[in-house]
Amino acid sequence: GADAPLSGENLLQNADISGLADIFDMKGRMCFSGALQPEGIDVRHLQPGIYLLKLKTNDDIILNIKFIKR
Repeated sequence: GADAPLSGENLLQNADISGLADIFDMKGRMCFSGALQPEGIDVRHLQPGIYLLKLKTNDDIILNIKFIKR
């Protein structure tokens, strides 16, 4: 899949998705885990690099999104 560059400080801001999100770094360490909020996921604390966002929506759809934190 395509790597989506991160705009701003929050991931999935105003996305019409509800569910649970986990963010992992490329070493497999979990950097974030929690419910999706309308304001999105604050990723300012993440070091620059490539991350994997695993999303499980409330209708049981699993999405894996690779993104680059600049």
